[in-house]
Amino acid sequence: MEPYNIQNHVVMESTLPGSQEIAREAPDLSKLSKVKPKRITNEARNLLLDIFYTKNVTNPTRLQREELIQQVQALPKCEHFCMKNLDKWFQYQRQKQKKRKNTDDPAATSSLSAEAIASLKTLHQGTPQPSLEIINLWVDFIHTKYQARPEDVRTWLDNQRRQMDELSLLTPAFSHSPSPTATFHAQLPSPIDTNDLRSWDATQTPDSSHAAPIMSNPYLYSLHLNREPSTTRNTVHFSSEERTFLPTPTPVPEMSQEVDPSHFMSTTPTCVPALKLQPLPDPIRTELLLAIHEGFTSFKSPPRPKTREGLATELAPYQKLMNDFLSQVNDGLFTKWGFQPEGVVGRQR
Repeated sequence: MEPYNIQNHVVMESTLPGSQEIAREAPDLSKLSKVKPKRITNEARNLLLDIFYTKNVTNPTRLQREELIQQVQALPKCEHFCMKNLDKWFQYQRQKQKKRKNTDDPAATSSLSAEAIASLKTLHQGTPQPSLEIINLWVDFIHTKYQARPEDVRTWLDNQRRQMDELSLLTPAFSHSPSPTATFHAQLPSPIDTNDLRSWDATQTPDSSHAAPIMSNPYLYSLHLNREPSTTRNTVHFSSEERTFLPTPTPVPEMSQEVDPSHFMSTTPTCVPALKLQPLPDPIRTELLLAIHEGFTSFKSPPRPKTREGLATELAPYQKLMNDFLSQVNDGLFTKWGFQPEGVVGRQR
């Protein structure tokens, strides 16, 4: 029987009854401690954070978890990650999200300083709809420069995306352009007095008296224009002789299912000018700006040469240009510019 004294790290061993006890040193118990579990890499962590916060998959199904396990285990140094680790990770993130019920609360982004938020606003204004690669670059940049938590940066970006989505649903189509009512009022000419129109209709022939009255463009009604005659403008009056020389108004058919709405664009009275809508923002320019931004952020300078052979290979094109120039100087092609062949001796390799 071998009793162990854990406190003194001494093992008392007795061989036979009546024999003396032999004391020997106990083994080091610190070496027998369990090995700490390996943590996932930053690449795998960014993948899971994007699934949880950006795509809002907080409680994945069985099929989603199996797919996530395959994606994580395919990353380098993540072969040990199993389903149990994935369940614990999502459970921990749900507990953190439960503590922060209101994500708009400043406590949700407590690790973001004023300088970090200002930098994020500048980046977000340049790229309002960043891709996953750009978001990961922003997270690494803010985390490295301002020591902010990556999940706080993603929460801030998620809040901005949600606010933009809500604003786009509540904003009407003409809110980003000048008021169309004010624009069209400035372009419309002075209206003709209604009394003159009645007298004008009475002077028409019997065949033309059955024509439909003059109608305004039906597309103007959707713009909520003021169709009442203005009392501040001068009213135009015509004499009986002048009315005979006025053009006959073009009859406009009544609205029906068989009439093409585009017909009214061709039968618009001459007194109403064509509508000029404000052009929408150019999508090509927006895509170009995004492409330039992604090009700058994804550009990586080539590695510097570490050996003499690598440096010689990198400088070989420039060395060839210099040798060609010295050869031309040696041939006397640049004598008139002051380059003498004697100065080339011993310089060309």
